[in-house]
Amino acid sequence: SPANHFLFTPLLPSTAVGTLEFRAIQEPVRTIRGLGHYYQAKASHLDLDKRVVSCEDLYKGTKFDVAYDYLCVAAGKKSNTFGTPNIERLEGVVVFFL
Repeated sequence: SPANHFLFTPLLPSTAVGTLEFRAIQEPVRTIRGLGHYYQAKASHLDLDKRVVSCEDLYKGTKFDVAYDYLCVAAGKKSNTFGTPNIERLEGVVVFFL
């Protein structure tokens, strides 16, 4: 996963107005007991025959493979920018999405 935490988005507006602190609606992945190994990376290829996921580390850029016995694939999300000029180019620089 590219994110190192889970976020409970229904309470997100409460953090913007100060009713809740942001830390009250997020759960760091590193505190989950029995998780095993956590890789902060993006999956780039899935080999179903060999049961291997090819990944790229988000910070170092190194590529590595992760073998698996069972695999659960879940859909992620990407914010729709509706074609607004420069948003895609500036994402992660001065434009940030939750």
